[in-house]
Amino acid sequence: MRAARMLRLALPEVASLTLNWQARFRKQGLSPSAAWSAALRPPMRRALDESHLEYLPRALRANLGMVVDVGANKGAWVSALLRFVAVRRIEAFEPNPQVFALLSANLKHVSSVRLHQAGVGDQAGSFVLQTTQDSKFSSLLPLQPQIQQEYWETLNIVESHDVPIVTLDATLADAASVDLLKIDVQGFERHVLQGARQVLKRTRAVLIETNFISHYQGDDTFASLYSLLTEQYGFAFWNMTPPTYWRTGRALWTDSVFVNPTHAPAGGWASE
Repeated sequence: MRAARMLRLALPEVASLTLNWQARFRKQGLSPSAAWSAALRPPMRRALDESHLEYLPRALRANLGMVVDVGANKGAWVSALLRFVAVRRIEAFEPNPQVFALLSANLKHVSSVRLHQAGVGDQAGSFVLQTTQDSKFSSLLPLQPQIQQEYWETLNIVESHDVPIVTLDATLADAASVDLLKIDVQGFERHVLQGARQVLKRTRAVLIETNFISHYQGDDTFASLYSLLTEQYGFAFWNMTPPTYWRTGRALWTDSVFVNPTHAPAGGWASE
């Protein structure tokens, strides 16, 4: 009897959550029936969250010509994006040898992707990658000692690898335009941007991880990356995902979207 009563009390909350998911999928252009189907499927809900599609301008939520993923890890973001958006060309970069093998396996069915086992920086060469127990925190920069207390995950360094470094300007010299450049490089963002000065001129939007507090020695935070992208590279801030909070309740990081006014659709980014 108690279990049945608890179920009755939970049903309105479940229905409300499902309606919310259905509305979110409808905003991405799914038909009412497709949105209901997606709302009831946990993999689709995870994909919508992982893709960050909701935080992009509407003009970037349909067919895309070219997407660049710097710091692709295991390919979760690309896989999530492709559930909703057709992309003609994808360039994905990942320096961690073990993770690159998983990336290759996870995206082997995607004919439009070209994979690069390399880090991205401001000049070609090599760098030492510090790999952590949770690969998402592996970086070309040393961790800040105090950041460990903010996370549940173990951030201990487990291995170091000499990895090749390329620049986007050299690697993507043939790209006439980039619709979306995603950067998730654990503190190495400024180096990536400095090696992409020409590519950024041809890029419509940047989706970039931005930390509110320093995570790595010599890294940038949201404030300095905001200034760099808007003042030096001519982008405009568009949106950000809800911040990630951990142990202490402090906001640690978010993914931020910047758009290029030069490559806005007719009527401007806000008109779509």
